[in-house]
Order: sequence, then structure tokens, then C-alpha cells
Amino acid sequence: MQVLLNETGPQALRRVNAPSKQSKATAPPDRQCRQASAWLRARILEGRAGCSRTTLDRALAFHFAKQGSQKRMRLALETGNALAIDTHCLLRIAASCEIIHNASLIHDDLQDRQRCRRDQEALWQRFGPDVAICAGDYLLSRAYSLLAETKRNPAELISITHQAVARLIRGQCQDLDQRRRAACGPARCREIAIAKSADLIALPVDLCLVSAGKTQHRQTVRDIAEDLAVGYQAMDDIHDQSDDELVGSPNLVNALAKRYANPVRRAESIARQSLEQAKQRAETLPRAIGGCLAEMATHLLDALCDQSTEASSP
Repeated sequence: MQVLLNETGPQALRRVNAPSKQSKATAPPDRQCRQASAWLRARILEGRAGCSRTTLDRALAFHFAKQGSQKRMRLALETGNALAIDTHCLLRIAASCEIIHNASLIHDDLQDRQRCRRDQEALWQRFGPDVAICAGDYLLSRAYSLLAETKRNPAELISITHQAVARLIRGQCQDLDQRRRAACGPARCREIAIAKSADLIALPVDLCLVSAGKTQHRQTVRDIAEDLAVGYQAMDDIHDQSDDELVGSPNLVNALAKRYANPVRRAESIARQSLEQAKQRAETLPRAIGGCLAEMATHLLDALCDQSTEASSP
């Protein structure tokens, strides 16, 4: 924790960005992701001019102590490297996407009163709802400021990001509205899943495409992101079926239970179809663009298989 708080100045950034003495080639994805993560955390704290140097710092350091899978950062780094986007721009795209995702988690945990995140207390649970709101808002603002530092089309990148965040917020509002209504059907569950998740899956790749001038592939990437969002949410709904039923959250399994004798099996089928379609679509794209999305679909399909095997075990 102390290292995180201290590494916020120019020295920290030079260490993260310093080229390897062993090779000029691109660092392996895991190593590069760790470097970008350290850079991200440094920039989060460095950019808090005028903000509290006590509660806000402690809350952000606490939240980022557990990194999660960093899928969005990895999507940006792998796509950007394949498209030869310069490091200055790519770091800021990757960091902004990961920051926005984390802001959404902080706010979502508060709205759902979810007490745990990444095997530790949720930020709102540790520091209170007011600090959680401020921390999430700060991260959103910081993400836009990082995009403003990019050297190519920063205004367009900021505009695209705003549109993605706006759709995410509308999706979250749809989710909240649905809790006060009668149970929704499968089609409505799909609509909400896409609205809440697809944009933040597509955004890292989308920003790289715009930066590299490969805009002809943006719609296909969006279609793939929608398939991934539906597949991932179906898997999540299987896991959260009971909890969602208690609070009235939209849940595909609960929606399917009104029509099918085995709604879990049906939800697994929907997830598999969506993820397989995402993989097939990704494989039609140039490898530099679709490779990381195809890998994400494959990873989720493997996880779905493991989940199904575990559920059927005696």
C-alpha cells in the first residue's frame, strides 16, 4: 500500500515506461499489464490535485489493492500493440478504460449494497456511501483527463467514451427500474445485459481502432461485444439466481423458469450460443483486431464448461 502511495511522481512513471535492457521487443502481455497497472495507479493519485490527500487516497488505494482480471486493459494493450499504436497514446487508452470499469464497479456495489468485491470489503462498505460516490466520480473524471492527453484525435476519443458511459448508465437505470416492476422476460434480460456491459467490452478495442484509423471494423467489434455481454451475463445469472430473486434484479434464469422445466440448462445454452457466435465473428476480423476478442470468448466458453461440470457433479 505504501509503495502505491509513494510512486506517484515522475520517477515512478519513468520506471514504468523504461524500455527493457534485455530486449527492445514488446514485453509479454502479463508483464506489460503489470507495468501499465502500476502506471495507472500512479496517474490516479498524481491527478488528484485539490482533492483530499487522506480519505480519497486511502479509499482508492484500498480498491486498487486487488486488481481483478483487468480484461479491458488487456484488450486495449493487446489490440494497440498489434496495431502499432504508440506507447504514450496506448497507455492512456488502456488506463482510461480500466478506470471507467472500476468506477462502474464502485457505484454498482453501492447501488446493489454488495458488501464484497474481489475477496475484500467493497469500497462503500469500508469507507461509506458518500466516499464511494466521490471515488467513482473522481475516477470517471480522471479517465477523461487521460484521454485528453492523447496526441491523436483526443476529442473524438473523449466523445466515443462519453457515448459508451452514457449507454452504460442508461443500462444501469433500466436494471434499477426493472426491480420495481414485474419480473422481466428473457428478451428484456438480454437488452439490459447488452446495455450494461457491451460498451465497456467494446470500448478498449474501439478506441484503438479510431486511433489507428481502422474504423471500418467498429460495428463488427460492437456486435462481438454484445454477444460477449449476453454470454457473460447468462453465466453470472446462473451463479446469482437466488440473490437476484431476493432483491428483484433482472435474471435470465428466473425469467426462463416461467417457460422451461430446466432454466439453468437453457441459460447455459444461451450463453454457449452467444459466446460461440462472438468467437466466430472475431475470427472473421484481422488477427490484430479480432484475436484478443476471440481469446476472451474462448476463455468464457472454458469457464462455462467448468461451471456446468461443477454444477452436475454429485
